[in-house]
Amino acid sequence: MDSGFEHDATATWSGYIYQGYVAIYVALKQICRLLSSPDALDKETIGLIYQLEVENWEDVAIVREDENGKTYLSIHQVKNRQENNICAYKRALIQLMLEKGFLNQQNLGVPKAYLHTSREIKEEEKEINQLLINWKNSILEFYKKISVLARTRNDQVGPDFKEKVNEIIEQDPICLKRASYTYLLSDIVKRVKNENDLEVTIEAVKHLKEYLDKDLAISGIDEKIELYLYDGNIKSCNGNELYEKIVEQVEKYKCITKSSDNLIKEQYEYIADKLVGYMREQILSRHELMRNKKKYKKHIPFAEMIQILDEGLSNYDTKANIAALRRIYDEAVSEYCLISCDNACEGEDSYECKLFNSKDNGIDLSDEEFKKMCFSYNPNCSKKIKDRSCLNELMQKDGLEESVFEVLRNVPEQYFVEENNRTRTVLNDFGDNAFLTAIVGSKAQRVVKNIVEGINKNAELVSPVFEADKLITVHLHSNDETLWDSDYTEISEKYMSREAVESSDDSRNSICKPKKPKFIRAQDVVEKLI
Repeated sequence: MDSGFEHDATATWSGYIYQGYVAIYVALKQICRLLSSPDALDKETIGLIYQLEVENWEDVAIVREDENGKTYLSIHQVKNRQENNICAYKRALIQLMLEKGFLNQQNLGVPKAYLHTSREIKEEEKEINQLLINWKNSILEFYKKISVLARTRNDQVGPDFKEKVNEIIEQDPICLKRASYTYLLSDIVKRVKNENDLEVTIEAVKHLKEYLDKDLAISGIDEKIELYLYDGNIKSCNGNELYEKIVEQVEKYKCITKSSDNLIKEQYEYIADKLVGYMREQILSRHELMRNKKKYKKHIPFAEMIQILDEGLSNYDTKANIAALRRIYDEAVSEYCLISCDNACEGEDSYECKLFNSKDNGIDLSDEEFKKMCFSYNPNCSKKIKDRSCLNELMQKDGLEESVFEVLRNVPEQYFVEENNRTRTVLNDFGDNAFLTAIVGSKAQRVVKNIVEGINKNAELVSPVFEADKLITVHLHSNDETLWDSDYTEISEKYMSREAVESSDDSRNSICKPKKPKFIRAQDVVEKLI
């Protein structure tokens, strides 16, 4: 069923990733509650009749659907923003109020309605509740005025009619960001400006009244909205905190289902990371389809999450780190977008930033490709991917944020070199191939030493760096090619070995030699190329 609440705009990656965490958490919370309640259901029944609804009318909703029909149990607005005052979330709260009333009128339940924030709201509950009442009353007053205007006949129109219409429209307390709603308002404003469009103006007001009745169900608006309260009376959670909450729910599920014997914390984290990875795939699929104006999957059966919770942990050691690393990278992208862009890429025409495009930011790579991207960005890491201590070193946020993300966000498209290999990012720096990295060291000798150690331990993954004329770094700038000389023979041997594996063309292998890349600061690249 269509409604005026259906999403028709694209969120930021910060919003997508945080929203995915909330969706996982509320689903796990519901599963655990259903399994442990006095009239507990079995896993099969829960998996069959409960589902998440994502980005349909609300960001996240929990739905029960059985032989008696469909019922919304809870609806959730999710905001990963820096504001901590309730008025900054007025639009989101009003949408919740309207949607709750709409669902009730459509006999789809009277769901609990929640706002999730990554920063704690400073106002107390009493003050928030009063504001909700005030906002509800202002909307009903707006609706009343529109209804009066819609009943106006031509012979009743006074000389100030258009002024009244314009004044009421300008007061719009609903502020719904949906194309159909904003079009109706702008159409009225356009008619008001045309002196000969009096009859058409009245007709446009009637269309708005019909929309308010049918698509928004204004008369049923329900102000009973809550800020979501996490376990421990916690009023807000950022991405990292939410992840810990997800791990807690995984452990709780395993305890309830009596399948927690001999599990350690890292294994609970691995299951949580698999859920995060699953949700990432859902997000990426929806994002691409939304971008291309195509229909996308809105429902996620609880059965799919229960299956992940129940899967065996064989070979988990070889998979856990790459899953955790991908989560760390997702969170780094989310944090950068949140802090640096101030939601600048919200909207349906916002795909110019390469960081926002999944094909450029690397979020949609396979696990094997993602591993290669890690070493492409951090060739100075000598850890193995399966070594848990690699996590902080492979994906240093300073390097990602100050070099990789800054370049992807700010350098124009024309300077990026198109390659079939998506595990690295190459720029054309006035004829030189410059590889984008997250290298944070400021001492050239130390960075070179670390890269040489890296090629000794991860030759196949690190050696591609020697195809670059320059390496883009955070702090390091050096044109001294002799830095590589002392280890050049060893580097050549490793590089040639990789070439021999990847190519059967012996003549190519005999003449191909590693380059001695120079170092250049990301800030200098941005300033030079923008």
